[in-house]
Amino acid sequence: MSNKVTVTINDDAFTTQRGIDLIELCDNEITDLNFMCRKASCATCLIEVIEGAENINPVTGQEKIVLSMVSDNANARLACQVRLNGNIKVETLKN
Repeated sequence: MSNKVTVTINDDAFTTQRGIDLIELCDNEITDLNFMCRKASCATCLIEVIEGAENINPVTGQEKIVLSMVSDNANARLACQVRLNGNIKVETLKN
């Protein structure tokens, strides 16, 4: 298994290390994702997982609470809470 993963954000592809947080990738690259609190409380980083949901960590408790308030999309996640374990494709959502 390769230590590299491909993350596609709004059609822009990035290669990074397996096991890092999506927020860490975004701190090191210019992406379309915005972050404010970085703690799963503001939903600024709301995304939809288009492909690869099986390649990220499960929804956290705090994330589940925030998602229930801002989105009814079953594929919605807060990018600040996503750990990359494989290839994923996401799109930004407005809350």
